[in-house]
Amino acid sequence: MALVLLAGCGGSVAQEVTGVVVDFDGDITTVHEFVLRTSDGEDLRFLPAEDLVFHGSALGHIGEHGRTGIPVRVRYTMNDAGRLIAEEIFDAG
Repeated sequence: MALVLLAGCGGSVAQEVTGVVVDFDGDITTVHEFVLRTSDGEDLRFLPAEDLVFHGSALGHIGEHGRTGIPVRVRYTMNDAGRLIAEEIFDAG
């Protein structure tokens, strides 16, 4: 699994992971949550940040990645409740 730590403003730390979308709840304009499977088989469940951005595509394009198996790279943080919050999504394939 490829994780990258990124220092953010105010000392917060973001991480990045690449994988395949195996579950997606949403539509072309809205993402409620999604599950990313990493190369080592770990499933990570993400909630979207309020300002989640899918670079280069409409937000709901993540569902297409789920149907095609083309990987994505997710930059995320963890909230106080321990949930993973997707901040940005990039095509990785």
